[in-house]
Amino acid sequence: MSAWRWGCVVLGLLGVVIVVAGDHGLGSIDGHGLLILLAAVSWSFYFALHKHHARRYDGLTLVCYTVWFGTLLLLIYLPGLASKVVAAPVDVQLAVIGLGVFPSALAYLAWAYVLAHVDLSRATMTLYLIPPTAMGIASFALAEQPTLMVVVGSAIVLVSVLALNLERRVVAIHGASV
Repeated sequence: MSAWRWGCVVLGLLGVVIVVAGDHGLGSIDGHGLLILLAAVSWSFYFALHKHHARRYDGLTLVCYTVWFGTLLLLIYLPGLASKVVAAPVDVQLAVIGLGVFPSALAYLAWAYVLAHVDLSRATMTLYLIPPTAMGIASFALAEQPTLMVVVGSAIVLVSVLALNLERRVVAIHGASV
């Protein structure tokens, strides 16, 4: 990664820290926050492994492996699952199926396509857009009012993503003129 990209990553992380500090404060991170951090680190390994194996396997195959191995880890919940599924209301069963197909399976397929066609560092930078997007949705749908620090942190995150994407255009313009 270039120094520019590392700078964008650091700027994005700084924005995330400001958002966290402005929302609940840095001292409020507990065991659940550490689990989220563990999930983020696990995702980074997933991205690197996915990109490495994308040369050998197509996107659908990699998504299938991801879902199957994730399902294997969930087999500890298998005892009693059938009775819980049968006892669940039909609308809950349909909701679980819908959540499994649309936001989960389609998201994995889309992400596999992105990782196969885009540089890994550039693709993962777009994930910084999730917190500001969630904040915007919460402001609109739930009438939540973010603090000034959250808005500033979100703006920094968006600037870091924009700066990373502008790098490609600057390089393309300079490369074309040489």
